Amino acid sequence: MLVSIGPYHIEDTNLMAMKEKKLMYLHLLLERRNVSQETYKLELAKLEERARQCYADPINYLKSHEFVEMMLLDGCFIIGFLQELTSEDEDGDARIINVEWMVSQICRDMMLLENQLPYFVLSTLYDMTIGPYQRRRSFWETLMVAFNFMLPKPRPRMINVRQNYTQEIKHFLHAAHILCHYPLPEKVITVNSDGNSDVTCQQRNTTKNVDQRLTQPLIGSNSTRYVFFFVWNYPLYN
Repeated sequence: MLVSIGPYHIEDTNLMAMKEKKLMYLHLLLERRNVSQETYKLELAKLEERARQCYADPINYLKSHEFVEMMLLDGCFIIGFLQELTSEDEDGDARIINVEWMVSQICRDMMLLENQLPYFVLSTLYDMTIGPYQRRRSFWETLMVAFNFMLPKPRPRMINVRQNYTQEIKHFLHAAHILCHYPLPEKVITVNSDGNSDVTCQQRNTTKNVDQRLTQPLIGSNSTRYVFFFVWNYPLYN
């Protein structure tokens, strides 16, 4: 593991080297809106109790202000990293993380069940960091583009964004799980007695026998290294 996201590994001294990168993303996003950290912290403080309840283990070792700071720092890291990953800007030298092996390792770390922030925290932060005149792309749409880089090839078929669909997502890994296992429509061709064919769609149950830990509301620490197996065995890039 290269980067710690969320509370479970926040005290791991072996992962402290990435804190400098996290701070760089934080300052970059704050400068974009010219808003103080305190403004973001006040908004995240409203989500603290709900966010704490998303973890299977009590996070008693983090005080209130520490938990809020963790959400801000790690959330801005994820948002900034994903925006760089999906950016159309070809100037790689301008990116905060521009070393290919680091990008690949961070993508893997973000797929760990123990390394998650609640989706509603990320979505709230994302909406706060997007400038009023910036090209608007929803957080879910940003994830869809990012998974196109992060998930192995052949890539899973993209699903349509529905207005109430993102309310079901628990965290980043759960979003990837939904993307890969969502029951997509299957074309069925029937030939009528007059020789004409009709095309209908049926739903395929592709979620059968899927690990149910990903669909639960709690983020657990016991499932260390739980990650899509194919992420470790296929290249991330062409």
